[in-house]
Amino acid sequence: MRFSEEQEALVCYRQGETLRIEPWGTDALRVRATRYASFSGNDWALCGKPEGNKGTIQVDTAPIAQGSDEIRRITNGRISCEVNCGGVLSFFRDGTLILRVHFRNYEGTISPLS
Repeated sequence: MRFSEEQEALVCYRQGETLRIEPWGTDALRVRATRYASFSGNDWALCGKPEGNKGTIQVDTAPIAQGSDEIRRITNGRISCEVNCGGVLSFFRDGTLILRVHFRNYEGTISPLS
């Protein structure tokens, strides 16, 4: 997985998919994914960007099972999301895990959490 920081958002690229996680108001994150070359620019079900906190991107390296796995984190107030190179998203509120979303790849994966 390749990571970048773009306009206060964490952007991840893997297997032709783009994942964008950005601050959205106070203590919230917006997660979008597309297989197109870029996002459409439409907010769809959302009614414009709310006012609130700014996100911060942090890069951590933490051991995961056999070896180490690069983890990227975006934080907005009390909520944060970590993405590992296997595409697993973990959401935390005040440091406590509240949701983990696994990336399913039927061609094999390097993530021990899949």
